[in-house]
Amino acid sequence: MKKKQILIIAPSINVKGGISTVVKGHLGSELSNKYQIFRVSSHKDGNKLIKLLTAVKGAVRIIFYLLSKHIDIVHIHGSDPLSSLRKYFLFRIVEQFNCKTIYHFHGASFLESYVSKSPFFQHKINYLFRNVDRVICLSNTWEKQIAELIPGTARTVVIQNTVSLPERRTEKDHQEKKEVYILFLGLIGDRKGIFDLLKVMVKLKKAGHRLKLYVGGNGDVNKLEQTIDSLNIRDMVAYKGWVTGKDKETLYLNSDLYVLPSYGEGMPMSILEAMSYGLPVISTDVGGIPDLIEDDKTGFLIEPGDLHGMFNKIEILIKDRKLRSRMGMNARKKIEKEYNFDANISKLDALYQTLIAD
Repeated sequence: MKKKQILIIAPSINVKGGISTVVKGHLGSELSNKYQIFRVSSHKDGNKLIKLLTAVKGAVRIIFYLLSKHIDIVHIHGSDPLSSLRKYFLFRIVEQFNCKTIYHFHGASFLESYVSKSPFFQHKINYLFRNVDRVICLSNTWEKQIAELIPGTARTVVIQNTVSLPERRTEKDHQEKKEVYILFLGLIGDRKGIFDLLKVMVKLKKAGHRLKLYVGGNGDVNKLEQTIDSLNIRDMVAYKGWVTGKDKETLYLNSDLYVLPSYGEGMPMSILEAMSYGLPVISTDVGGIPDLIEDDKTGFLIEPGDLHGMFNKIEILIKDRKLRSRMGMNARKKIEKEYNFDANISKLDALYQTLIAD
């Protein structure tokens, strides 16, 4: 029996970020055996010319696949308003052909950015959300917010991001350490709250706590380095660059807690990964994060920009190793139960089957 054909439109899998992680997970799953999957890169890191050429090449390849293959489903991945606008133009190409469409929405600071856009800009994004066959949301919170923001949005389905479970951490090394290790992974910039965390590190240093903050990610690295020096915390902050593979695994295994004081998120892969390694998480109540973190059970939730609250929650976990351990075990169990990779793939497979049957 001939395999059904899926065309995935997403940023290059070499782009640094959560979407590429999700797409690589799908491509490496049983979906690749069950379906014939084609992939087109719609975006690539680089200067404006590289991005423009990637977009044009992507549009040409989409047309090629739609003309030369029997594509059953086009699965489009996008995030912020600008990304959604780019996907609108690609969708207008796709809708000229007889295939089902999915918009996989990885929104981060979408709500705040959307409302500031012009009516023309909003109209294009609204058209995309209302005319695809399904919109995949990463959390129940996002599903409700999108329905309120863009009335008439196509039928939505919630499929959370997931991670594969690593080996369990052992407590032996962590009991013998004299310092508490904090981890932050993500885009270096204001949205992720890294500069708020650095300010809190100053307060923690003044309070006499023995800490080490590991920072991994890409973005405004110059500002990060300048801020570390201006705050005089070079002795307690180490920038590790963009970390992947074994290097990232080592950071998770050697850390005691994970902090992501973000101002806007969808469902951060880094929090899922941290929880899968048994780390308690301190983060903000934005996007799908409250669906992940149960306050006082798997970590702590704070308001974006609440430096005092961040200081208090970090200090609580610094002083109480048993609480860190208990929250970390609860976090791991939550991932095992609710964010299982196989269950995620089964949901996506079921959605594909439903659209094909239609």
